[in-house]
Order: sequence, then structure tokens, then C-alpha cells
Amino acid sequence: GKQVAASARNIARAIHKSEFWSLATSLLSDLETDLPADKLYKKYLERYLHSYSLWAPFMRVHAPFNTTMVSESFHSKLKMSVLEDNTLSRVDRLAHLLLALPAEVSEELRIADRKKYVGGIFRLQAQMAAHKKGVAYGEKEPVIDRPDKSTWIVESSKKDGTKYKVTDYGQDYCTCDRKNLHCMRCGVCPRRYRCNCQEGNRSGTNCKHCHWAILSSNHDPDPADLQDARIEVGEAVDLEHNYDAMPPLQPIEDDIPAQFQADDIDEEEREMREREKEEEDRRNDEKMKYRGLMLEALNRVTAGVRRCMREDDDATRLKEAYEGILMVMEGLGIDKDQGAVRGERPKKRQGEKGANLLDRETRGEIKRKRRAAMGRPAAFPVRNPEENIVCVQCKRAEPIPLPGKEEDDINWVACNNEDCGLYYHEICCQIDTVCMCGNGVMIYKEIDD
Repeated sequence: GKQVAASARNIARAIHKSEFWSLATSLLSDLETDLPADKLYKKYLERYLHSYSLWAPFMRVHAPFNTTMVSESFHSKLKMSVLEDNTLSRVDRLAHLLLALPAEVSEELRIADRKKYVGGIFRLQAQMAAHKKGVAYGEKEPVIDRPDKSTWIVESSKKDGTKYKVTDYGQDYCTCDRKNLHCMRCGVCPRRYRCNCQEGNRSGTNCKHCHWAILSSNHDPDPADLQDARIEVGEAVDLEHNYDAMPPLQPIEDDIPAQFQADDIDEEEREMREREKEEEDRRNDEKMKYRGLMLEALNRVTAGVRRCMREDDDATRLKEAYEGILMVMEGLGIDKDQGAVRGERPKKRQGEKGANLLDRETRGEIKRKRRAAMGRPAAFPVRNPEENIVCVQCKRAEPIPLPGKEEDDINWVACNNEDCGLYYHEICCQIDTVCMCGNGVMIYKEIDD
């Protein structure tokens, strides 16, 4: 037992792969030959060697600590006691992530350093944006006081009396080695110059007050700052797929223009995207205009077909034109059932100002469509001679007979307004009452069988 424990301790300390497998194989052979340790052999083989990537020391060289019996006991107690032996909870996976995190973060920082990102992406672009804000801030002519050589008192752009303090802590605080942190225009360093405003607390960038303080004091930036910054921008492209490549010691004049600006490429891309967007908007406007014309023609043809059908005329020509317009509308994405282009504002409601008079439907047609969409019977009789007329109130062609009023069953009343023409059974309404249309009263009407 003591020999097995000593071998396990040596395996837990092995940080080299060859040493680890040598000790692990030796322990496995010792347990295999020892018959009383048969169960321990199977447990060691199944639970430990098959999952060596989760606990082997050589797999986590950069980890600050390793898996020990103390941590295993903690995991076991947490899983069995606190989590009540929940089989879906894998605390050891969480421990593995915590152990592997330092190595992954170290690798990411190494790649970012070789790509000149230095722990943060696009900090140089953020510096350039802050420099532009500083120039715009200086156009407002803020009041700047300089009590000493390393301090600037800058007035707020709101001019409400608020003042901010920009401090130069000296060259000793500039430990960034100009890794994509210095501004390419004024050379301000985010670790050397600090401001007590809210934006001055952002890591890796300076606020507009720092940029304008340097510009207003006629600060002459170190030419090496601008030169190295330009080199790093060019190297970032070359190091995209090979971050271990050594950067050139001297800038290549053919690749780096003399008047190079960091935001020139962004400005060209921005202008190109604006031109593409304007062209796309123009095409969409033309397409929507054409859709509107087609929709107007469809509404006119639809109104004409409805009139011809009500008047029982030959509407073959209008029907053919209607079908032809529908074929064109399918290619334009116009929904003929809704009467509007999908994804656009719907047509104005009936009666609104600006609605097309030819598109307007009668009140009865509108209500019939609404009730049909809700699965209800028609509220108004269809004015078609081939169909039976029904009562508006009871929705029946024949009235429900009432005891003692059989003589009233054959009597109908109708609205005296010719534009309305609604019919009611006499037992369903009263004479001389106002019709539902609001423009007529009820009078007797005989219906021929």
C-alpha cells in the first residue's frame, strides 16, 4: 500500500509527458500482478488513465494548481451532499475549465500580442476616434488652464462650469512600448496621460480632453511613435495567419505611403457603402412606384368587374385584364387578397381622406367580409336575384312563427332608402323605426315567391 501511494504521489508531480507515462505504466503493471489489488487496478485503469486529460499535470503546465485528494474530496462532498447526488451535475467539469482557463488566456494574450492587439481589439481605432472628438471639441474654443507643466484644467464642452483635470504622469508610466496604444496623430499615451472624466477611465484609450490638451500645448510627438504605429498596422495583416513571424526591423517604404492615415481605408469603405446604399434605395423607390401603379390599376379593374357582375353584363374583357394584372403582381410580391404590397403600409381605410373613390366598397360588403373572416354568417342579404333574400335581424329566409301571429309571417318590411334596401321580417322589427343604415325608415314590402 505504501508503495502504491508513493507511486501515485510521483505521478501527481510529473509535469513531463514521458515521465508521467513511465510512472503510470509502472504502477499499472504493479497493480496487475498483485491479485489482491484487482479492484484497484480496474478503478485506476477505467477512472484515471482513460481520463488523464482532466487531471494529468503535464496537460496543464500553466495552471496555478492541480487536482489533489483535497479537491476530489471537496467535489465529492459538494456533489453528494449539497447537490443530493444529481447525476446531471458535473462539478469536475467546472474544475477542469477553471484549471484550463489560465493556459487558454495565456495563449490568447500571446496571439493578441503578435497581432499587435495587445489584449484589446481595435484600440488604435478607438484612439483615432477620440482624436477626432478632441479636434471637434477644440473647435468650440474651450478654456484651458495649465497651472504647471504636467497638468491641464480643461473646461467641459457643455460650458456649465464643469472642469476636468488632465495629468501627465511622466515617461516612466508609459510601459506599453507603443503597442498600438499611442495615438498616431498626437502621440498621446493612455498610460501616461489620464483625465478624471468618465471616459478617461476606459482601459487602453484616452478621452477627447487628453487629445486636445496635447494639441493645444503645441506638443511635438515623438516621430518614433508615429513610425512604429504605422509599422504595426502593416504587420497586423502579415501576421494574420502566422503570428510567430518576426516583424521587420525597418519599415518598407513601398508598402507604407508617406502620408499614411489610419482611417483612410475606413473612409473609403464608408463612402463605398454609402454609394451602394443610395443606389439600392433608388432601385427600391422605383420598384415601389411601379408597384403602386400596378396596385392602382388592379383596384380600378376590380371595381369595374364588380360593377359588371352586379349589372349582369359581359365582363369577359375586364376579367382577362384582371387575371393578367394578377400574374404581374405575383412577380412583384403584391398580395391580391390584402390589396397592398407585403411589408408596406396598408391601403387607407374606407372613408379616410385621400382614399380612391373607385376602391370604396359599400358598408354591407365590408361587414360581410369581416363576418366571413370570423366564420359568422352574412349580416346583410346579398343583392343578387339568384340568391334568396334573408332577414337582417334573424338571418333566415323564413321567419320563426310565433303563437297567435301567424298572419304576420308573410309580411316583410324594408328600408325606404334605395341605396340601402335592407329587408326585415315584420315580427323581427317595428314599422317606422330607423334602419341600421341610418338613412331611412322601415316600410312594408311584399316579396314574390
